[in-house]
Amino acid sequence: MRLNRPYESAFSKEAKKLVDSGASIISLGLGEPNFQTPKIIQEMTIKAMEEGYTRYCDPMGLKELRELIASKLKTENQLNISYNNILITTGAKQAFLLALQSLLKPGDEVINFSPSFLSFIPAIEIVESTTLIHEIDLTRKNFRINWEEVRSVVSQKTKLIILNSPHNPTGMVLNKFDIEQIKALYQEFPNLHILSDEVYEYFVFDGHVQHSIASSLPDTDRLFIINSFSKSFAMTGWRLGYIVVPEGYRNTCGEILKHSNMNVTTFIQKGACAAFLEGRSCSYISDFHSDLQTNADLASSHFSDNRISFTKPQGGFFGFLDISESGLTSDDYAVKLLKAKHVAVNPGFQMGRNWDDYIRISFSGSPESIHLGINKLVEFHLEVCDA
Repeated sequence: MRLNRPYESAFSKEAKKLVDSGASIISLGLGEPNFQTPKIIQEMTIKAMEEGYTRYCDPMGLKELRELIASKLKTENQLNISYNNILITTGAKQAFLLALQSLLKPGDEVINFSPSFLSFIPAIEIVESTTLIHEIDLTRKNFRINWEEVRSVVSQKTKLIILNSPHNPTGMVLNKFDIEQIKALYQEFPNLHILSDEVYEYFVFDGHVQHSIASSLPDTDRLFIINSFSKSFAMTGWRLGYIVVPEGYRNTCGEILKHSNMNVTTFIQKGACAAFLEGRSCSYISDFHSDLQTNADLASSHFSDNRISFTKPQGGFFGFLDISESGLTSDDYAVKLLKAKHVAVNPGFQMGRNWDDYIRISFSGSPESIHLGINKLVEFHLEVCDA
């Protein structure tokens, strides 16, 4: 196992010191929904404990929950998948690891688009240290995929392409052209697998559309889909996710689950069934979606008014801010911002080695806290750029 990238930052240490001291911090960092886990889920979880859902269950997950997810996939994603190919995991991170563990062998190659969720690269390094990782930078303007560059590195040795839409950290959403490119590669390279991280699928802005990768492919024999209850249903601390696996990998993934954590907490799975009673149309999701849109609009407008370069996100929880004008590294910028204004952001270097001139901003807080945090961020940015 190798972990080649230094993920602990000076910012992380400084933030811990401030938190331990009791200081008040405005967080523009974490992707944490601004509402509590819905009462209906809490109540069904308590009821599940009282009814005896406190013992082992199928390592693949409760059949009831997997059937509800299969129904959701058919209704919302136009994807006909048997519940047998849906596995319940301890959050989306375990789902991601599970796909890698079932797929990667020595000498395989993986394509990952940078910047990316900060756990993607370490997970690959943990699972298979010999993997050749092609990190392809998104374009600096609008954060789009450069498909010519993808074509220059993809080969019969390429085992996996990792996709994430809406994208963390840029907010980019895959468009129809992207989907057509993915389909063409899938058909051209029979050893190529697709892993689609769709954790932020419910949160798309300004008329953009979250296109279903699965519905565009000729088959799903080499497609893994991961998702989570954390973002849509404010269950970040519950650690509950799922993965859709191809038939050829179902038994392997099941064995890995059985011999790792046996099963996700049974009463949590039973409680999560309540999330599907209302689905994505429920008020707490629509209200939170509205808050995210409002926060992204506010930030974009405020940055524009102050001539600060910013590409407005198309979806998800985050935006990626260009701080190159400051002359600071992303870690230094985050530390100085935290000390000066008590505002927390994430350094861009954590999400890609070529993105040390960016910071990630979360829009998932309340409109009031985001408004205050963005105002303080703009004040700081103008101060350091004018210094």
